[in-house]
Amino acid sequence: MKKFETLMLSKDEVLKFVRGLEPHSHVIAFYENPEDKRDLLYTYLMSGIEKGYAGAYVAGEETPDEVREHMKEYGIDVDKLEKEKALRIINYDGWYIVNGKVDPQHTISLWIKLLEESRRLGYKSLRACGEMTVFFRKGLIKELIRYEESLHRRLELAMMGLCAYNARDFTGGLEHVMIRLIASHEYLIVMGPVKTITVVKA
Repeated sequence: MKKFETLMLSKDEVLKFVRGLEPHSHVIAFYENPEDKRDLLYTYLMSGIEKGYAGAYVAGEETPDEVREHMKEYGIDVDKLEKEKALRIINYDGWYIVNGKVDPQHTISLWIKLLEESRRLGYKSLRACGEMTVFFRKGLIKELIRYEESLHRRLELAMMGLCAYNARDFTGGLEHVMIRLIASHEYLIVMGPVKTITVVKA
């Protein structure tokens, strides 16, 4: 049986945790409000960029332009970072889903290409995150599980991945889906309505 190391952290502590993530880390995060999601993902990306990593954000709940606007509200110089290719804001269409279908190997090949390009540009590695709500909206849950499992609990690629899930998508008997997704990640973060946040290392 797997052993789980569980920590109850404040929001500041969990943001410190994501700042310290290293290559090969694969994290799943559940949130209930967009503010928590943005705090987590923007901190994760910007702290990585400050350390010399490139950042990538795949938009699958908000549009790329909405992500840009919210980042600017957080004080992030999106235009400068995108021009320097330190930050990529990518639409899910063509990345996660192509012509209505999910091909895990295609998406992994895109991650490999982006990682290699980032290194050629002088960045140490890549911190990537994605909004996963689009899979639920499109009814592609089985395909989502297959994609996450193909990445493995600890990424084989020398990059970092943070997969963000809206907890409200798991209504109507989808608890078994949540369990499968959690099992596909090295770390679990649950950002609930309480002030403490659960971080689990499986």
